[in-house]
Amino acid sequence: MEEAARRPFTVDEVYRMLEVGILHEDEHVELLDGELVVVSPQGPTHSSLAVVIRRLLERAYGEGFHVRDHSPFLVSQRSLPEPDVSVIRGEPQAYLAEHPTAGDAVLVVEVAITSRPLDRRKARFYAEAGVPMYWLVDVPRRQVEVRTRPQGGTYALTTIVDEDEALALPERGVKVPVAAVLGA
Repeated sequence: MEEAARRPFTVDEVYRMLEVGILHEDEHVELLDGELVVVSPQGPTHSSLAVVIRRLLERAYGEGFHVRDHSPFLVSQRSLPEPDVSVIRGEPQAYLAEHPTAGDAVLVVEVAITSRPLDRRKARFYAEAGVPMYWLVDVPRRQVEVRTRPQGGTYALTTIVDEDEALALPERGVKVPVAAVLGA
């Protein structure tokens, strides 16, 4: 059977859908490569770990940065993912009129419990945009996939960091134990 043609959406069209009530801000969808992708509601482990990670990163980064959770991140006019946590240069007031982009990001984090395939797919969008570091916190495996060196649509380097090791924070020169990221 022939696959039906799809009509991709842009970020501006999604904003307009929100304005007129076609979409609602509390809907669990993300714009990825022009498609509105339904994402699973978060369970208690997922949402709590996002807060744990946000707090760890807030303490580590401090002035000159801010840490966002579950907030849109402009990758392109066809992709507006909402990472679980992101570290952004500057103060939040600088983004009242527009979402941060890869040039503003230091680190993007996705917490994966049941969402590993989607979160690995998101790595491509973050790499295409040039996000310098992407963490996929793999909760069931008790490890973090650290992706760096974005080149085209991929990261040139992926390192697996286990629960008994530590993660180096970009632009800070400090480390955070993976166990702490996993809530231990």
